Amino acid sequence: MIEELELLVGQLRGVDHLYRNEGYSHCVPFFEHIFVKEIMTWQNAQKFCREHHDDLSTVNKVEALQLSSNPENKNAYFWIGLHMIFNNLENWSWSRGEDQKTDYWDIQEPNNAVEKCGCVSRHTAKLHNAMCIHYFPFYCMEVFKPILVRSRFNINIQKNLYNKKI
Repeated sequence: MIEELELLVGQLRGVDHLYRNEGYSHCVPFFEHIFVKEIMTWQNAQKFCREHHDDLSTVNKVEALQLSSNPENKNAYFWIGLHMIFNNLENWSWSRGEDQKTDYWDIQEPNNAVEKCGCVSRHTAKLHNAMCIHYFPFYCMEVFKPILVRSRFNINIQKNLYNKKI
């Protein structure tokens, strides 16, 4: 049973963080990335994602690597939900407003304040900035409701593991 639970927990993708609140652990949020082959500008891709899913994808380093290896994507780049704010190469934000790190820029990126939209290079799985008028395929994200797990159950599992008699 413990192995099955560990396998299930290992399969949950998109868990941003765990936090404790009165005996519960909250996994927030659970989501899926959906590849859209049709090429669009960043703004049109964002509009499409907001109409058909939730928004353009927010991705971390690991997800950028996974999405870059999608055999359906033949383009060199794909849009994600990253965009520049305040016309400053130092200030980037995610389309949905998440506080996700952007510490996986490619060498010499971001490199031009005119290039205000974020994409991922399929070849390096790193972030690039690009002009928002370019046409790339993109990833949308579908966000699911939070999952509640009683933390007392987790504590009991740990106690059972440590209290085994040898």
